[in-house]
Amino acid sequence: LRPNLPDFYNMAMERPKKDPRGYCLLFVDASRKSGLGSSFSHSCNPTCEVRVVSLHGKLQLSMTTLRDLEQGEELTFDYNAVTESLDEYRFAVCLCGQRRCRG
Repeated sequence: LRPNLPDFYNMAMERPKKDPRGYCLLFVDASRKSGLGSSFSHSCNPTCEVRVVSLHGKLQLSMTTLRDLEQGEELTFDYNAVTESLDEYRFAVCLCGQRRCRG
């Protein structure tokens, strides 16, 4: 059985306002164009993080590991989900199973 949950594809990458390069907010919609990272699961204790990098003058998202991983270990990142929709908030239940899960 597959629960009737909404798909969450939007991601906002924010550069801090105190960054000497200036404030920047980049929105990503993986339902339009995505890579392998769009299939990574969420975890409150992730093995990877997403970074904005410049490659040949274009901004891209880079998924990097936070530590050395064991063979077969799942690749996850923290979605840091934020929504203004009450319905999306109700459906966004964390099931990562980590000891310090935010729920």
